Amino acid sequence: MAFAMIPRKRGSDTLVNWRDADRLFDDFFGWPGLTPSRVVGETRRAFVPRIDVTESDGAYTVTAELPGLSNGDFEVELEEGVLTLKGEKKTQFEENDGGARRVESRSGSFERRIRFRDPIAATDVTARYRDGVLTVTVPRQEESQPEVRTVPVETS
Repeated sequence: MAFAMIPRKRGSDTLVNWRDADRLFDDFFGWPGLTPSRVVGETRRAFVPRIDVTESDGAYTVTAELPGLSNGDFEVELEEGVLTLKGEKKTQFEENDGGARRVESRSGSFERRIRFRDPIAATDVTARYRDGVLTVTVPRQEESQPEVRTVPVETS
C-alpha cells in the first residue's frame, strides 16, 4: 500500500484500564452509573472523523467527514510526507431546566494522520471543504527520469 494510517493518540493505558475495570464492576454488580446513556449500554466517546483514502495514477485523494464543523474548527497540515487533520468539534446544546435530555452526538478534539510512502508534491496539495466533507488532493511527485548522456572519452 502506498499510504499508511497512523494510529490515533490514546490516553494513558492506565486510564483506559481503569475505565475497563470500572465498566466490568458496573456490569457485574448492576450499577449502571448515573448517566442515561449508560443505562442503554452506550459509553461516552470522542468525535473521530471518518476518513477515506483513494489512490489514482497521479494523486491521492483524502476525504474526511466533518459534519457540523466550520472551516475554522479544523486545520490541515503537511509535514515530511505526513498529512495531519486536527481540530475540535464543540458540544452544541441549550440548557433546559428540568427537562429530559439525551445527547448522541460526539464532540471533542481529534487528530488523524496519514503517511504517504511515495514522494508527493507538497507545494501542489489542495483542500476543499463543502457540505461537511473535506477533500484533500495530494499529487504524487513526478519521478525524475535519469539523465542519460554520452561521456566523451579522451585518448592520448
